[in-house]
Amino acid sequence: MGAMTVGHSSNMPDWRLPGVLAAALLWALAGGLSAAESGTESGSGEAGAAAVVDVESGVVEQEVPPPVAPPAPPRPQFGGAWEKDFARSDRWEDELTRRLDQLRRDAERGYQLETRRVQAAPMGNRRSRSGANIVELAQLTGFINRQTTLRIQQSAVEIRIERTGDADLVCSTLENITYSWEDITGEEVCGWEGGQLLFSINLPEGVQILHRFSLADNGQWLNMATTTSSASATFTQIQFFYRYDAPSENYTCIQTISRGNTCSLGDSVQYD
Repeated sequence: MGAMTVGHSSNMPDWRLPGVLAAALLWALAGGLSAAESGTESGSGEAGAAAVVDVESGVVEQEVPPPVAPPAPPRPQFGGAWEKDFARSDRWEDELTRRLDQLRRDAERGYQLETRRVQAAPMGNRRSRSGANIVELAQLTGFINRQTTLRIQQSAVEIRIERTGDADLVCSTLENITYSWEDITGEEVCGWEGGQLLFSINLPEGVQILHRFSLADNGQWLNMATTTSSASATFTQIQFFYRYDAPSENYTCIQTISRGNTCSLGDSVQYD
């Protein structure tokens, strides 16, 4: 196609645009402006789709805007002060006894089945190895769950579980999976599984600690399941907490089995 000269003055630029391309640019410019104006007027906050012109073919391609990430799902409201319900919560000593009894029964059944085929190794040795591992995990779980109260702070971006005498458990409320920390002492990963909040802590000794928090439908009960595991055994302790009105920071409270929650103000008399 021959070139088209616009104007006769030597000072005028020589526009050498093919007719198809010129029309495409005009269409794209008009369409883009119209779309942008339409998006602005509608108040939707979304810009109009951009147009891309293939210079060689003169074909106008409409760019599709990138998808917008969906907002984070609403999280359960864990925030508040929580007190352990000893009547509903597991005692790690009782759970350990139950697990040892189960291991003994399983070992006896396995021993009986095995001796029908080949001479089995002494059951006592096998039980001592498994039982020692279970005992260590049970003691660790009981130590981790020694707190009788929890204080949870939750915002639109973060949840923080404060535990007396132990490090806070902190997780994002925006991301489904968050790497909290990693160093020579291990690593912690937290995340959300539906309405449950999970913290997974891996220790260098090959022990994993998993905390799983969930709320009752009425939001007044907190379930905390703590599982410690190694390559050969697993132990779980389940605790229940109920909401309570936390006293002023001037008060010091201690949870006891016989008297319940006992608070004192400085050196003054205690109040039940």
